Amino acid sequence: MTHMREVPSAKELYQTILSRSSIPLAGFEGGNMRDYKIKTKIISSRDLTSECWSIQAWGLPHCRECEYLATIDCGGVRIRKEILSGNYPKTGLPGKEEF
Repeated sequence: MTHMREVPSAKELYQTILSRSSIPLAGFEGGNMRDYKIKTKIISSRDLTSECWSIQAWGLPHCRECEYLATIDCGGVRIRKEILSGNYPKTGLPGKEEF
């Protein structure tokens, strides 16, 4: 039996963090929240390996912005090779995307 729970919106999460923190957060100035666009994707944890979760979720395009690309700390070397050889989806694992 699969248990589904409702995922809070980015705004709800932000407001929860803000209400529990005395540290000012980026995007909050003088009591006004800026609008941010946050992209989320819901993927079952059973589909993920211990390798780079970002590349598993978002695919090869994520690597362009990654600070670990071409370093010893990169956790997606094998997956990158799988993507480039056509054995892994270029846009990451399928999942429910929300914007």
